[in-house]
Amino acid sequence: MKKYIILKYDVTSVFFPKLRNDNIYSFYKPNINQLILKIFSKLNLNFLFFGKWKKILKDIDVVILFDTGYKSNISKYIQRKNKNCKIIFYNWNLINEDTKFILHDINISEIWTFDKNDASKYNLKWNPQFFTHEVKLELKDLKYDILFPGRDKGREVLIEGYNKIFQQKKLQTKLCIIKNEKNYIHYIEYFQLVRESKFILYI
Repeated sequence: MKKYIILKYDVTSVFFPKLRNDNIYSFYKPNINQLILKIFSKLNLNFLFFGKWKKILKDIDVVILFDTGYKSNISKYIQRKNKNCKIIFYNWNLINEDTKFILHDINISEIWTFDKNDASKYNLKWNPQFFTHEVKLELKDLKYDILFPGRDKGREVLIEGYNKIFQQKKLQTKLCIIKNEKNYIHYIEYFQLVRESKFILYI
């Protein structure tokens, strides 16, 4: 049986409850200062902060990379340490000018995307966005009618426009528009907000 690992920015396994925890690793060691990591990434030295997955890499057949937190020298490092390792990249965001570089990463064997348009446009493999039924949330008192939790991605003006309409209708809203890592919402906090909201605004 082939050995595989999943690499992602956050090791929270809410999306992978059926997998063993020793299959899921963070790209980087925990508690790394983000400013220092950005500086070292610019210098292509972020491999110094790679997580413990690099110690078992020589015995791995397949590595699945998720796009959040990914840097191109990660795939280079994997190939340098294990030339026979297959690298699969899963993109659960739309491809834009800042992420097009992944299309030209010669170290990656396959690129998958959740978006049918990107799959057709860039000749990628398609797999829809996934979720799990395993997460059980206790009911809490509702605080909000409508919740938006997500990155800006050029949507802020549209979201604020909807919000004005909602407020005119006397609806209680909660907007968590993430513009940078400083106001990043951890999934545990996200779940807490979901439990307190009637509806989620999806754009």
